Amino acid sequence: MKYLAFIAALIAGSADAQSLCNVEAGPELMQSLSGEWTLEGAISVETETLSIVVPETDTATIADNTLAADIIDRWTGEALALEPGQVYDVDAVDDMLETVEAEWIADAVSLTPCGPEALPQMTGVLDDGDAITGQATLIPYFTDQIVLIVEVETIGTMGLAFVTAAALLSR
Repeated sequence: MKYLAFIAALIAGSADAQSLCNVEAGPELMQSLSGEWTLEGAISVETETLSIVVPETDTATIADNTLAADIIDRWTGEALALEPGQVYDVDAVDDMLETVEAEWIADAVSLTPCGPEALPQMTGVLDDGDAITGQATLIPYFTDQIVLIVEVETIGTMGLAFVTAAALLSR
């Protein structure tokens, strides 16, 4: 009986959220997504001598076509400007979620009637001209659920590091 109540709550919660399948990425969409979000996911760091996955819980703010969150600020020091850009397909999203050991995110957004390639995607470039290159992409599945994927290559004291982060942003 508990499971039926849980499933009913999930369905009721999802009924309130609007799917963003075939919605165009752009300023109007970003305006509708503006506000405070809860961020939950993980970060994977791979170097020649280190391989680690660390959980990440934070808040995020979307405002004026930018994304502000510690997961981004640690690379840029400021909010990241977003524009329509990188398009991940379902296999690429699944690969990123597997890399950070957060496959549960795919389950959380599985009720979407389309794959990520039919969803709006907004990307910001991370590039300090020296030791950091990468991108962060928001994939809004629903009006209350956004998948964030961050891919960064950086050179530091441990050499070249490949950093992948994936998170679910929820209202």
